[in-house]
Amino acid sequence: MNFDITKVQPLKPEQDAYFIQTASQILTFVCILVWCIRNGGIVVQLKKPTRTVQQNKALHVYCKQLSSALNDGGYDMVTYYHKTNGKLDLQWTPVSVKERLWRPTMKAMTGKDSTTKLSTAEVSTVYQSLDLGVSQHTQVSVPFPKKEAF
Repeated sequence: MNFDITKVQPLKPEQDAYFIQTASQILTFVCILVWCIRNGGIVVQLKKPTRTVQQNKALHVYCKQLSSALNDGGYDMVTYYHKTNGKLDLQWTPVSVKERLWRPTMKAMTGKDSTTKLSTAEVSTVYQSLDLGVSQHTQVSVPFPKKEAF
């Protein structure tokens, strides 16, 4: 396939960053690059995309569903109080699932402290590891939510 850049119709950029997933998006981006080159040049920085908005929504639905499944299965979250040496059996919440299960798994696997820094692939990897660990200890397994769930 021959490509003649002089025949590309330039397209002025409308934003600072472009997320490219399809062939038509690549062609649009090439047109934007041509415009930039003709107007003084451009610096392009390539980076893997972080988790998507849909993955973020799915993560929160997952935490809600897992907390319900653990509670329904009779698996309380045991919190130990340092000062009193006592324990308190608490129900799981979406926040406690994220902070006590998802975040430590994420940190151990990726070294990242925030879900906003996860790549799209890392979200799946963390989920798979967490689901396996939870299911081995509790027989509770919750599928990662699809778009229809939120």
